[in-house]
Amino acid sequence: MKQQVRDHCRNLRQSLGDEEHSHLSRIVCQRAIALLRHCLSRKVASYIPLKGEVSVDTLNSYLMQHNGSLLLPRVENTEEMHFCRFGSEDQLIKGRFGLRQPARNCPVDDQPEVMFVPGMAFDEHLNRIGYGKGYYDRYLERTRHHCLLVGLSLERYVFTDIPAHEHDKKVHMIITETSILGGKTWNSF
Repeated sequence: MKQQVRDHCRNLRQSLGDEEHSHLSRIVCQRAIALLRHCLSRKVASYIPLKGEVSVDTLNSYLMQHNGSLLLPRVENTEEMHFCRFGSEDQLIKGRFGLRQPARNCPVDDQPEVMFVPGMAFDEHLNRIGYGKGYYDRYLERTRHHCLLVGLSLERYVFTDIPAHEHDKKVHMIITETSILGGKTWNSF
């Protein structure tokens, strides 16, 4: 079932032009900044997107400008992901799956207070489907760290229901270019 959702989302992504994707991504990021501005001075984890995920350049630039750094994921091996303090573009190297990630000399900091989470699909119950490798689910289970989990998505990838298993970690909030689902804020923690 999850693979069918992934395949459907891949087809949807192919129908979206690069310009429109960039435009909608900027709107999502601007909404995230406006909504969560009061808690973005804390330790914030973001990501470097895979093709089709919300491009977080606007958000990451804002975080770098206002915080001086942010936390980005680094895949250590086939099973483990850590978040590392990142300060500048020259600290990125090519990692697993061809993704840029923080170099080995970037210190691990697995205590984010806000985490922006990518995904292929989300639903109205705050479930998330990623690419099927389970990095985020395992990270959250392993660290058992409590932070505000914010899914960033385009509206077309948010469904009424998607398949979810007991080990799948829900997000607390989903921000798209047109809606906000969940509504838990930093004050709830």
